[in-house]
Amino acid sequence: MKFRRTKYKIHDPDTLRLKRRLPGFSNPFIRLSNVYGPEKFQPGAQKAKKQLSKLLNNGKCPIRIKVDARDRYNRALVTLSCNRRNVNKAMRNLGY
Repeated sequence: MKFRRTKYKIHDPDTLRLKRRLPGFSNPFIRLSNVYGPEKFQPGAQKAKKQLSKLLNNGKCPIRIKVDARDRYNRALVTLSCNRRNVNKAMRNLGY
């Protein structure tokens, strides 16, 4: 499944909260597949969140969402792209 969204908020370095849930998902949070950023309270979390924000043009970039799977919290595990750039791959290249 592929979707396009413009209203979202960066929750932490590997999770976004969508204003509108994706069809078939009860959880508005989406998690980047194969990206493992520190949790909010862990060292380096703010830096990693800023990196993601930069990749998403401070939340102004319309994102394309490709749903890869579903996790145990009913979040969509996704591959994101912004301006044709694979955000997941860019975050992994930054070490996350």
